[in-house]
Amino acid sequence: MRLLSLLAFAALSFSSYADVLVENAYARATPPGAINSAAFMTIHNDGAEAIKLVSASSSAADVVELHNHEHHMGVMRMRQVDAIDVAGHGTTELKPGGLHVMLLGLRESLREGMHIKVDLRFSNGDTQFLSIPVKNLMSEHGMNHSGGMKHHMDGMKMESKDGQFRLGW
Repeated sequence: MRLLSLLAFAALSFSSYADVLVENAYARATPPGAINSAAFMTIHNDGAEAIKLVSASSSAADVVELHNHEHHMGVMRMRQVDAIDVAGHGTTELKPGGLHVMLLGLRESLREGMHIKVDLRFSNGDTQFLSIPVKNLMSEHGMNHSGGMKHHMDGMKMESKDGQFRLGW
């Protein structure tokens, strides 16, 4: 009976973890002295029930928040969100110009080739412990505004849940 209980516990522990798969995770490299960056990734939910990414943390930053971009009256604005939804048997992409994990108060500049630790917590109790590479996105996306990464600074605002604005990118 005890063996059956242990097997049932093990099956429950591994079944929910196997439902969440994080792929193609990376953080954006920063110029020297920059204090903020972002992490992007694709989250797959192989389970039937919808889940949410509810929080993230990283030793690379003082504060880590979940964010989205939205256009409002001609201004691109980043807004903190409570959670990021991943539908049952679905995929959610965190990408430049959309949903992302915001890294605020960087402890050092993020240089291409580095790896940083990012921990993700999900509504189903799963935690993913990632070591993600830092990539130079300016070389990938260029200087155009249509690529989603390069935004003009005078048109970018970031708002947290408490309504306070902070300088973005």
